[in-house]
Amino acid sequence: MAPTPLIHPTNFNNSSRGERIVVLFDRQKRAYGEAATLLLGACGRISTDSKNIPINFESWIKVPKSYKDDCFNTLKNLFHFQASELIAKRYCSLAMSRKYRNVKINMWNRVYDPSLSREQLIAKVPDGIHKDQWSSFVDYHLRPNYQELCKKNTEVRKKQMIPHTGGAKLLSTKQHEMEQELGRVVGRGELYIATHKKKDGSYINEEARSIGVCCK
Repeated sequence: MAPTPLIHPTNFNNSSRGERIVVLFDRQKRAYGEAATLLLGACGRISTDSKNIPINFESWIKVPKSYKDDCFNTLKNLFHFQASELIAKRYCSLAMSRKYRNVKINMWNRVYDPSLSREQLIAKVPDGIHKDQWSSFVDYHLRPNYQELCKKNTEVRKKQMIPHTGGAKLLSTKQHEMEQELGRVVGRGELYIATHKKKDGSYINEEARSIGVCCK
């Protein structure tokens, strides 16, 4: 059987059916470039489809290995990773875990109303979700220990929110572009400063400036 044709990430818009997109990885074992953006999108679509991974697992850690392997095998049919399978699989697993968690959080936030009973919440099952999955999903979200954990996580996220000026571009891609332009290695501190300053050279806020000074 002939190997699946590959297409370089710079030509992905001209790809045809049956080709796999080449995903490049940097020295920090992160995907970068346009192909990385496509890969992350695919990770999100695959891991948040309840037919691939049911939504009622409490966390990504609790998802059986067989489900994760099936998702990664699907990705391998779409992408060619210029890294070892171990590195690629770890990168994809982290991406899928974030997507899986965030989609479930958003789904719960859209339907949760403290004035509604368990039965009323279960009746609000979203389209495309099996009712048994949804019932289990509602039950573990209503547990007191989960409610308390949600409150703590919300407070932590509020303290960690520092805006950046990088837009939707991946930090790995931004770092690669800076290194190509400067012709040298760019460290994390320099990358932080570059993505937390405005066009006029000032920091996005005082907190970012404090961190940026420490990065120099």
